[in-house]
Amino acid sequence: MTVVTQPQTPYQFALSAITKSTSVIPVGRDKKPLIQWKEYQERIATKEEVDSWWEQWPDANVGIVTGAVSKLCVIDVEKGGDKSIFPKTLTIKTGGGGWHLYYRYVPVKNMTRAFPLTDVRGDGGYV
Repeated sequence: MTVVTQPQTPYQFALSAITKSTSVIPVGRDKKPLIQWKEYQERIATKEEVDSWWEQWPDANVGIVTGAVSKLCVIDVEKGGDKSIFPKTLTIKTGGGGWHLYYRYVPVKNMTRAFPLTDVRGDGGYV
């Protein structure tokens, strides 16, 4: 039996994420936040906030806030970087040809170029 699922819109993904205690923010096509997002490093947006964001920016993408608030750390390996040096985990191919490796939260701040072509997204970050 084949199960076919409809792809989620960014808005639908955002609503689903907040129900799973994952902090999200609206980001533009340039990946920059469309809101002041510091408070969402400490709390999850409400459904009303998500509704309001996607009403204001219907073409927004979703930024997933990393760190303690979402209980996530993400290794961001750019195209050409080596993801094989990290433990196996949920891994998503990025639009730029790199990889996001999702791990359960450990207290770590963002680090750019922690390894060649590799950044760490933890407290104070998003993907």
